[in-house]
Amino acid sequence: MIKGIDKKIRVPRVFVGNKGGAKKKLLDLSERLDLPESVQNEELKVYKRAIDLGLNKLFKEQDLVVAVIYAVSRSRSKNIPWEDVRVITLNTLSEFSGVDKDKIRRVYYIVCRELGIQSVVFSPDVPRI
Repeated sequence: MIKGIDKKIRVPRVFVGNKGGAKKKLLDLSERLDLPESVQNEELKVYKRAIDLGLNKLFKEQDLVVAVIYAVSRSRSKNIPWEDVRVITLNTLSEFSGVDKDKIRRVYYIVCRELGIQSVVFSPDVPRI
């Protein structure tokens, strides 16, 4: 009897990787950061790959969304024109999203490692003495 009730209550597999709410959060945060559409499209692709790998089961939705935005902003993708690339700092992301910088950094490293994203090191234009 209990097994039959358990099967009726069990959550369908469709709702485990809910992308709808996260997609809205990702687009809202990207718009608040004033990111171009090409960057937003790349963020959606990276987020979909992260969900396909099951990273949404390891982290909170908001943490994963912010880490994906940070990863895309630090990577040099072929799909993003160079003039659309903007460097977003951890302080800016933390301020806009409300997620702690250490948590963003930790999730960012795991997302980059699992998805094979290589970040570009942006050096300042000021010469060193």
